[in-house]
Amino acid sequence: MHQQPPAEPPPPPDPDRVAKVAVRVLVAVFAAAAVAAVLVVTWVLRS
Repeated sequence: MHQQPPAEPPPPPDPDRVAKVAVRVLVAVFAAAAVAAVLVVTWVLRS
């Protein structure tokens, strides 16, 4: 049988890393909203 070494506890979240992830999420949401807005405007103008 292969024994796994004891897993180390995860390190506490780094505030800087958390901020980077939050910025990335905000940018992704903003980009998705911008694409949706362009699609809606195009669809409204065509109809």
